[in-house]
Amino acid sequence: MKTITIEIRTQYGNTVAYPACQAAKLFARIAGTKTLSSQALKDIQALGFDITCFNSQNTMELVK
Repeated sequence: MKTITIEIRTQYGNTVAYPACQAAKLFARIAGTKTLSSQALKDIQALGFDITCFNSQNTMELVK
């Protein structure tokens, strides 16, 4: 299974996912954004990708 890596940050009280690998950056470019929304992360998972987090926060909070 393929994996993408993201970095979760808090920006102005909102939790956002920044792409941290080439595949994640490609998905963000396809989406036309600098960050990956929770819906984009759900769609990426539906395509068969695992999502790992660069920092220690839980990625599942964004994919709910």
